[in-house]
Amino acid sequence: MSDIQQKQIVHPELLPNETKAIADIFYDPASTRDAVAQAGEEMFLSMCQAPPSERDLNNHRFQTFVKSSTKVKANLASLSPTQGAAKQHSFTVYLQTQRWLDHDSLIPPRWGCVRDDGGVLNPVKTTAPIAPDSVLISIFCRRATGCGGRTADIHCSSVCGCDGACTNSAQIRKEGVKED
Repeated sequence: MSDIQQKQIVHPELLPNETKAIADIFYDPASTRDAVAQAGEEMFLSMCQAPPSERDLNNHRFQTFVKSSTKVKANLASLSPTQGAAKQHSFTVYLQTQRWLDHDSLIPPRWGCVRDDGGVLNPVKTTAPIAPDSVLISIFCRRATGCGGRTADIHCSSVCGCDGACTNSAQIRKEGVKED
């Protein structure tokens, strides 16, 4: 490990007790995917200053959205990530931490990364859809006139009705994608 990489690692013993317990999961080469996902969610809740009684990131996100939507100018950028996005991010952080600690036995696709055509590892942002298809179709589809998602820079959803025939088609995702 280079000196630069060594300096970038935050040592758990320097963290406050509640954060140290979370960080320990990321330093443990034997941590399970469930433990990493849970620790990541707890870390995001802490960073988003959720009340100690709040243990669900999606619920906190919703509550923050409701509060923000009552203001004249809502700040959607202040929302916490979804559980799916936080989970994938946590997997990527765990993979990178383990690599910095010279534990290279992890398989990147199991830990939130995929290789592009050039062989470069890229993080998976989320395995969950951006919204349920029923919401996407009610907002973006104009069945009779073509898909309206194009103006919002969103590709057709699997329930759009265009069956990929409109100019906004992309690889249509199958319903019920199983999150790992």
